[in-house]
Amino acid sequence: MLTNVGQPSEFYAVYFNADGSLNWSQMAGDYPGKWTLQENKLTLDFPLLSVQIKADLTSDDKFSNISSTNSSTINSGQLMNNTPPLLDQTSWKGSRNLNDAGTAIQPLQMEFTPGSQVSIRFTQGNTTTTTKYGYTATKSGAIRAASSFSTDVYFGVFTSAHEMKGSWHKYKFTWQTTKQ
Repeated sequence: MLTNVGQPSEFYAVYFNADGSLNWSQMAGDYPGKWTLQENKLTLDFPLLSVQIKADLTSDDKFSNISSTNSSTINSGQLMNNTPPLLDQTSWKGSRNLNDAGTAIQPLQMEFTPGSQVSIRFTQGNTTTTTKYGYTATKSGAIRAASSFSTDVYFGVFTSAHEMKGSWHKYKFTWQTTKQ
């Protein structure tokens, strides 16, 4: 998770290419960079943003002693060796939070269809709402779903081959789903 000044924490994902380049994805966009690893010291450089992130890797591949040269705080990170699953013709069920405390929760379902489309369905009281979004999936294991009919943007990361977690509505609220 990372926190930008004045914003709630949000998810991010990084794809490390074998050539030392990387792709960073977060709600605001995708950013290219470079990475190096010397012993357990990981360094991520983003020349276009003039940002550098450093972290120590623990024995269980988690980030510790994280520092950044910009105002964002990298709260946590973990290396995961999983290839994002193909999404077409898959269904994911879970919930989304409607407040910062996570006490107002709605059932959530995502149905991915060919053509980079996802139908997002949630139930509030006796009313079920379904909105179709276009989505993009990145090599880093992130998805970003947006619709011209809605101001909501859903951003999520794969935490395993069967679980996604993310933020929606301008980073404000979280969601989580599992593959069915």
